[in-house]
Amino acid sequence: MKKRILAVGVCLLAAAGLSTRPASAIGPVDVEAGVGYWDADTEIVNVSESASAPAIFGNVWLKNTMALGFDISRYEASPEGALTGADTDYTAVDAKWRFLSATRNNFVAVGAGVEQVGIVDDSTVAPRIVVEGRASVKMVYFFGKGAYLPSLGEMHLEGVPVDGKTGTEMEAGIGVHPIPLMSINLSYKANSIDLETPGGDMSIDNSGALLGLVFSF
Repeated sequence: MKKRILAVGVCLLAAAGLSTRPASAIGPVDVEAGVGYWDADTEIVNVSESASAPAIFGNVWLKNTMALGFDISRYEASPEGALTGADTDYTAVDAKWRFLSATRNNFVAVGAGVEQVGIVDDSTVAPRIVVEGRASVKMVYFFGKGAYLPSLGEMHLEGVPVDGKTGTEMEAGIGVHPIPLMSINLSYKANSIDLETPGGDMSIDNSGALLGLVFSF
């Protein structure tokens, strides 16, 4: 299922990329592709362990209006120590609309998408609502993003059934353009999911600094 979510995102990015052809009625696009390292900590039932892992993400905005866009992302958390094996991952595809847009790095957007949340050896796919914004000052820009998953599905963790409840994602940070078409981002990112287990309610929280390298073209 993770491959399906990623495939949908790749197809959306590819379809938007085809719009760069002169014969297309949609027009050219703005593309951002990034890689990152999430220095996350995982906390489960008051136990916290380091869970750092790489990340990938990308955005496409249609340039004819700069209003419609798509993004795809994949984040992982692989804890060590007492939580070894309690890995989580988040794979999301969103469609976004800039309802306030001054420039490429000055906008507010809202959107919706789907996210696959993987926990240990199982996963679930859930809808999500997204809000995102940027504000720039010359070579520096500030950004923030939030997502809410109103309903998670049922999963089995090592054979034990659990009911997913809700999930959240929040990220805020700063970016700088050291050279044209490339930026370095530093942000704080936090993901949380709430579950109902046979032993009671529990949460899985992943949070920490995220360092990203983003290429624009």
